[in-house]
Order: sequence, then C-alpha cells, then structure tokens
Amino acid sequence: MKIKLPIGLEGYKFTVVELLNLTIIAIDESNILVSVKDENKAPVTDLEVGNFKVIDADTNSTIGLEQVISDYDEKEQLIYRLVCNCTVPTPVVVEVWSPENIHAIAKYSP
Repeated sequence: MKIKLPIGLEGYKFTVVELLNLTIIAIDESNILVSVKDENKAPVTDLEVGNFKVIDADTNSTIGLEQVISDYDEKEQLIYRLVCNCTVPTPVVVEVWSPENIHAIAKYSP
C-alpha cells in the first residue's frame, strides 16, 4: 500500500516576480530595433506583432505595426525589427508582453 504525503507548505500563497528587459537599440525611418531579455539576460523568443505596441509619445496615439522580424546580431544575440506602417516619430514608446504576459515599457528620445 502506497501512502502519498503532501510535500511543501499548504495554505500559503506565494508571489513570484519575473523581470522582462526591453531595450530600444535604434530607430531607422519605419523600423525600430529592440532586444527583449528575461531576468537571466536570455533572449525572449517567439514574439510576434501581437506582443508589441508602439506609441507616439507626443500624441499618445498608437502606431500600427505591419510585421515583427526576428534577427541576430553579435552584441544583443536575438533582436526584433518592428516594422511600422509610417515613419517612426521621436520620442516613441514601445511596450512588449511576453508569452507569460509579463509587461515591459521602453521610451526612446533623441
């Protein structure tokens, strides 16, 4: 006969905080280059258009994204090219949500 005993603490609630780092690397006309890393500085993979939001910081209006292209570079490892439907104004705010729904915001000012 096997007896299963609970392991760990029961009746307690724990909160785990996970960090997400969003860095705007550069802006080139309608493209924004960003890196997204987790708390261990590992690149966050599999992000798509729905994971990002771009906002004109002066007017607080959303800028449309046509596509998100992942690429690699020597310094940042995995980077994302956010292709917008217009020339990107500055200052600009980029928001990202990870697959785990962790949210990060970065602002770029010239």
